Amino acid sequence: MAQSPFAHLLHTNYVPSDAECDRIRAFLTTPREDARRLSAEVVRLQALLNEAKSKHDAVYAEIAAHEALISPLRRLPDDILRAVFLCTLPQTRNVVLTPTEGPMLLSLVCRRWRDVALSTSRLWASLHIVIPGSQTTTDALRRVVKLWLSRAGAAPLSITTRLSNTRRMQPFIGTSPTLPLPDSTPFLQDLIPAARNWKRVELLLSTPDEWTLLATLRPDDTPLLQALDLRNEVSSNPMEPASDAHVTKLPLFGVPSLRSFTYYVPGGLKSLPPSIPYRTLTHLDLTLSAVTFPAVIPFPLPFLPECVTLQSLAVSLPGYNVSIEEGAAYPADLPELSRVVLGMYLTDRDFVTVGTPSPAGTLSPFDLLHAPALRTLDLADASFDISLREMLRPLPFLTRLRFRWSLRIAGLGYLVVYGVIVCNDMSGLIVLAALLPAVIGQLIGTNQAENHPPLQWATCTGTGGNSCTTQSSSVVIDANWRWTHIGASGTTNCYTGNTWDQATCGTNGTACATACAVDGADYSGTYGITTSGNALTLKFVTVSQQPNIGSRVYLMAPGSQDSYQLFKFANQEFTFDVDVSQLPCGLNGALYFAQMDADGGVSKSGGRNKAGARYGTGYCDAQCPRDIKFINGVANSVGWTPSPNDTNAGTGTMGTCCPEMDVWEANSISTAFTPHPCTIQGQSTCTGSACSAPNVTQGTCDQAGCDFNAYRMGVLNAFGPGSSNVINTQQKFTVVTQFIGNPITEIRRFYVQNGQVFANPSSAISGVTGNSLSDSFCAAQKTAFGDPNTFAQKGGMAGMSQSANAGMVLVLSIWDDHAANMLWLDAPYPPTKSPSAPGVTRGTCSPNSGAPTQVESQSPNAQVIYSNIKFGPIGSTFNQGSAQTATSGTGSGGPTSTSTGSGGTSTGGTVPEFGQCGGQNYNGPTQCVSGTNCVQLNPFFFQCLRQ
Repeated sequence: MAQSPFAHLLHTNYVPSDAECDRIRAFLTTPREDARRLSAEVVRLQALLNEAKSKHDAVYAEIAAHEALISPLRRLPDDILRAVFLCTLPQTRNVVLTPTEGPMLLSLVCRRWRDVALSTSRLWASLHIVIPGSQTTTDALRRVVKLWLSRAGAAPLSITTRLSNTRRMQPFIGTSPTLPLPDSTPFLQDLIPAARNWKRVELLLSTPDEWTLLATLRPDDTPLLQALDLRNEVSSNPMEPASDAHVTKLPLFGVPSLRSFTYYVPGGLKSLPPSIPYRTLTHLDLTLSAVTFPAVIPFPLPFLPECVTLQSLAVSLPGYNVSIEEGAAYPADLPELSRVVLGMYLTDRDFVTVGTPSPAGTLSPFDLLHAPALRTLDLADASFDISLREMLRPLPFLTRLRFRWSLRIAGLGYLVVYGVIVCNDMSGLIVLAALLPAVIGQLIGTNQAENHPPLQWATCTGTGGNSCTTQSSSVVIDANWRWTHIGASGTTNCYTGNTWDQATCGTNGTACATACAVDGADYSGTYGITTSGNALTLKFVTVSQQPNIGSRVYLMAPGSQDSYQLFKFANQEFTFDVDVSQLPCGLNGALYFAQMDADGGVSKSGGRNKAGARYGTGYCDAQCPRDIKFINGVANSVGWTPSPNDTNAGTGTMGTCCPEMDVWEANSISTAFTPHPCTIQGQSTCTGSACSAPNVTQGTCDQAGCDFNAYRMGVLNAFGPGSSNVINTQQKFTVVTQFIGNPITEIRRFYVQNGQVFANPSSAISGVTGNSLSDSFCAAQKTAFGDPNTFAQKGGMAGMSQSANAGMVLVLSIWDDHAANMLWLDAPYPPTKSPSAPGVTRGTCSPNSGAPTQVESQSPNAQVIYSNIKFGPIGSTFNQGSAQTATSGTGSGGPTSTSTGSGGTSTGGTVPEFGQCGGQNYNGPTQCVSGTNCVQLNPFFFQCLRQ
């Protein structure tokens, strides 16, 4: 547009004359023509743009269709696709039988997905059935249920039924409603033929016929059943018991595998089914009806003493008054019980009197309940014979108290309060803090500063151990070794030698932990623990004010003083250097993983453990040790028995269990690596037989484990002092452990010494083949040695893998054995068997060796040095090169080995079994020896493995 002669007037308030208006119009003639031309151009270009966009979209649609053909998702192996499908299942409920839920939706995507979905039985083993009201809908839904059951096959079933006009059991005051209830009998008829596969079943029953159907099932008919939830709608008012007394006698109640039981009990407390397997239950939820009310019910309930493994208890008691029933006492010791819910259906008779002093000698309902793990108490609309303060007196360790109470307050009438107790004026104010004693918990001592010795380690990527990043961490000594004294700054011992102070700790473990403090450590002076760069030295005997024997330390997370480092080692590799030259018979320098809590058990202690990982608390392992002084913030002092042959140790009534992976247990004579799975994940407190024992099926963990000790497996020259052994323990060497697969299916071992790589030797025991641990190897070994396969019974490799994926703490220790003199590691064991029997002899030590008094007096300068810890994907922590394998038998020397240069070739240009044969930046040979294939484990590491 040309320069306007009126530019100086634009954007002003000037009013042009008529003549000026004519000149302005004349000036705009050309710009208006230009504007019309440009508008036409815009229209033309817009049409071109629309056409181009249409072509663009068509091309991209074509590209997307072709990219879909080459999508990695299309080439996922069926097992990976199946695992992805299973992740679509709801986590907190069962699957509703509709096309919009995962199983049906996945089977509609494409033919391959449909084939995989239909062949994945677990995908169809979760059923949430909403019972309809019409017959037509019922018939259609029954066909769907039968279809899902057929697709589920033999997979363990999780089933819930609900009514379409769902009416959960609710309290009714007055006349009960009479809405018709849908009949679930036809569906139960369809489900009962699949009872052998029931695992978790929740049934809402509406007719007596359904109870009659259930009565046809015997305990043997439901061998997998772990959770049973029966909700009774026959009588919709829980104040009115059902007339069908036979419902309390269902044979189904006696299923020995039952762990969780939820039940509405018609007829009240006295009609509880007698066959319930109380001793194995972990979760119990009961709704008791009352024949007449208000009634008095004893607490603990009469059956609770049998519930020794119970973790959660919920009891709904309509119209009851909770008290200690005169003439009846049912003391219960429930070490695992962590949550109690007492719910009372509200009637006009049930109120709580708050703040009223209790009569002298009045018992709390919890006086007879010993539950050291109890953290949560839920109370709703209860009537108690005592004040709230007295009721809670036996529960100083609670961390959560939830309320829904009806209060009768003088001059104020009735008030229903949720969450906390309040009043309408200051005179009636009840402060919760005044009702609950302060939870002090396990104290921290102030006499000795706690300074963790620094220790470096590395995380690796790539291959060959050359792409590693240094991590700056530290180690902390276990709380069991620490000085324990009364009060934070006190000097009076809570624990002296191998006994507790009886006045402080003899009768109450919680009170003991509240009174006693664990103090800081003088790592080098008292315990003989020193670090230098990436090296950790643990001395066996250290003499300061008094001798210290052995030690156990944990690796802290980099930069943290309050959290252990967690290692998730499925499909990973763990490498370290070790010097065991100063470890004679009877000693053990151990490096292993334990599934401890990263915070040392602080979060699960309910505030009782103040020391935490900073002070080395929270230890557990698969032996379920009972010599641990504090477990989850409670002293193990009650029932403590001093050891007859160890002046520093004893055993309490509690043990502390968790899965354990022994990467390295060794001295200069023998070594073993051993996974120990458990039936539980993470740390768990045990008592009695639940604390396990070697080679027995009872208990939580596999104490024996599945070990690979080369000497025990018949290879006598694989490991030991002197050059006649493949690995000469008089010199430092590197230990590499590979955890193959996720889930882990195999555990492999390599050694590196003087630049030479050695694969773990193959078994020379008849009937046992291979040089690595797997489920099949372990089964064959147990058979050959005549041992029960508790490894498989407690979870096998799958259980160990689950722990590895959850994360485990690295433990490093040096110790002697007061129970078995370490004979299980380096000598004939057990002594009752012939040393020539398969699997008995584990090393060259004498069966008379290893007595702690002998070892402590004759080898006070013993020590172990761990260094150069590395962790990363398979092949990332060391240069595997051409791994050699130790020969079996008693040969006079080790096999010839090939030095591992950077990408050097082996004889004949082929790669031996377990050698590297490919990967990014790899320039070595790629041809595997006969009988093996080059298998990709990750982009950086290909390995020669047998077909």
